[in-house]
Amino acid sequence: MSQISKNNILSSIMVMEHYQANFKKCEINSMERYSDYFGMEQESRSLLNDNHMYKIYLFEKRNEGRKACTYASILMHFAVRYESVDTIDTFLASLDKNAMTSWSLMALLRTTYSYRRRISQWDKLYKVTYDQIEEEGLSPKRELYGLDA
Repeated sequence: MSQISKNNILSSIMVMEHYQANFKKCEINSMERYSDYFGMEQESRSLLNDNHMYKIYLFEKRNEGRKACTYASILMHFAVRYESVDTIDTFLASLDKNAMTSWSLMALLRTTYSYRRRISQWDKLYKVTYDQIEEEGLSPKRELYGLDA
């Protein structure tokens, strides 16, 4: 395994360990929610805060797709828990999907799958993700297994 692969795996593990260590804090004090987990100011608790999109785009631009994917997954986990479905729908509509890798797009699909019938943007996100996976030369049927829109 190359040093880069080891670093990516270690980085992903560190993010998940940090998430797990701080999860109880987020659970106990719902006023802190996910924004405090991500180190944001108290005023920026909403999913619609541009900082969330910026962080995803920044990870993607730095070629840190795994971090972007992890961030998107954790963000959606807390969003599903604390935000309205309409807020999630608006967030998905606002995302620049062209600035994201298929990894992050798949994470968004998988973490919101249970609510797909209530999120009007879900089918559009599925189509964009399907097309992007196909453009990457991968099998959308395999990569999106279980997510048939």
